[in-house]
Formats: sequence, structure tokens, C-alpha cells
Amino acid sequence: REDCQYLKTFKEIGQIIEFWQWFTGPFVKAIDDTEWYNGQPLDQADLDSVQLNNKIVGAIRIRQLRVHKKSCITNDKLQETYPHCYGKYIFWNHDETPFGPPWNSTKFTYSSADEIGGIVMVGSYATAVYSAGGFVVDINKGENVSQRLEQLMKDRFVDKQTRFLVITLNTINNALNSHLTVSKFIIEITAGGQIIPTSIFRTMRLKLYYSPQDVFRAACEISFVLFTIYYIY
Repeated sequence: REDCQYLKTFKEIGQIIEFWQWFTGPFVKAIDDTEWYNGQPLDQADLDSVQLNNKIVGAIRIRQLRVHKKSCITNDKLQETYPHCYGKYIFWNHDETPFGPPWNSTKFTYSSADEIGGIVMVGSYATAVYSAGGFVVDINKGENVSQRLEQLMKDRFVDKQTRFLVITLNTINNALNSHLTVSKFIIEITAGGQIIPTSIFRTMRLKLYYSPQDVFRAACEISFVLFTIYYIY
């Protein structure tokens, strides 16, 4: 946080406001920078990249999962104080009801796993299993990331019903044999309000057989397959 002497990293996020400060601050600075450190503008080829070396591929995707307003039981004596109860995320508490700001209460709609190509994820909190669908916001290439995130904040995209957030970013580095890295920044929110941040990075090579060592490996793989077929049949 900018108003504190101690600046937190992503893994030290403990409040929703700190999540937004990281998202609209260091995250945007890393992926949406338009100037060199001396104030000169970046070349067109250097835009849409992370630290100038890793080119962003596709859209930045923000996916959210929610619980419904009656996902836990409120004591009868507290009904007036707590008309709604927001429990932990579990499949029978999963909510797909559209939501949004007061002036557009159905702005965000649920998308199924088939529609977005999502996968089920296992969380860090109490081995929670999160649905492959969700409420999805894509920030496409050429869009102003800062403005989109500011609008999400105004729309209260994250609220009491939010239990899971994942930000997915794909980058490619041509200097490292076209390595593609899938980065996921995950926020889990417990029923008690605890924030659990997790990051996952998966890197793969697009050119599997590029160097002499790769050609040797390919020969070994082919030999293995041929020997397997020979001894089986």
C-alpha cells in the first residue's frame, strides 16, 4: 500500500483493497508500460509486453466464482442484523446469478466451462475445488488496462459473495526458444474474510525439436516407440 512504510508483495495481500492496489499498481505497471525509465516512449514493437522481454499473447482474463446469499445459516436472533449469510465455497453454495452495480444489476453474467474453455482448479484453502466456469472479464490487446480495472472497481466486481478470483496472463519469449508461459494469480476468500493469494507459472516450449540435443531426444523417443511396438506385437 502506498500509504504504508512497508510495501507488500502479491503473496502478502491480506485485504481486498490491497488486491486492487496490487492489480491497478504493480501488475498494470509491469504489463502496460508505455515509457522507458527516462520518460521516452517505447517503440511500437515493445508495447504489450512484460518487462520488454515477454510478449503478451491473447487477452488478460479475470475469472470469478461466487456463493449465493443464503449459503450458510444465520441464528434466529441475528436475522435482522444479518439478513444474508455468505458461506464458504462448495458446489452446493455455487452461485450463477447475474450481478452488477445498482445501475446495471445484470452486467456480469455466468459462463459455463464449455463457453470459456475453463478447467477445474483445486485451491489452497481447505482443499476447495473450484468450478471450471465463472464470471469472466477479458481485457483484449489494445484496450486500456488501467481504465478497465478502474471500471471494475466502480462496478464492485469483487464483493461479499466473491470466493475465488484468478487472473490469467499468457506470454511468449522468442529469445528462449519461443517459451510460452501461462501465469495465474489466484485469490481465495474464505467465509471469514481471510485472503489467500497464490501464483502459478507453467512454461512450455513451442519448438520441441530445435537444438541438436532435441534432435537426439527425438531419435531416442522414436526408438523407444519402435521397440515397444516390436516387443508387444
